[in-house]
Amino acid sequence: MKFKLSIAIISVLIMFTSCNCNIDQSDENKGTEHVSTHDCDDDKHPASANNDHHDESTILKFNGDEKWEVNNATGIGMTKMKEILSAVNTDGMTVEQYHKLGEKLSEQTNYIINKCDMDGPAHDNLHVILTEILADISGIKEADSIDAGKKHFYKLKKDISTYFEYFRSV
Repeated sequence: MKFKLSIAIISVLIMFTSCNCNIDQSDENKGTEHVSTHDCDDDKHPASANNDHHDESTILKFNGDEKWEVNNATGIGMTKMKEILSAVNTDGMTVEQYHKLGEKLSEQTNYIINKCDMDGPAHDNLHVILTEILADISGIKEADSIDAGKKHFYKLKKDISTYFEYFRSV
């Protein structure tokens, strides 16, 4: 399973380099509210830009009072993932069913990645949440137990919900 997770991480790194990543630390990003998509050591204290143990690239930022705009393909892919997850009832699911679900969800992330034409701060913030989503999907695809599949399923639902809090399609 660690080998497959390594492959997923490498895929994310390739995605970062293949779709024109450029971290913009300009004034338009300063003063925005920060939320980390990673769990902190102390769950009672959400991550912020002031927490030293979080790299700036792992912090999802608000776009002032607006949601970040994403390209059409990202909006379509994320909406389809949300619909897929909404149609799933985890009661009685088998490990194999989680694996099939993960494959179905991967089709959407592949679509998003292959159609990536975004750049700038919206793109950089998209990568923060998309990295989490890809890890969740890998966890579902590689689940070695029903509990593991369910854990990653609910984490993915939370991350998809977070995506829709921060982003909107153009």
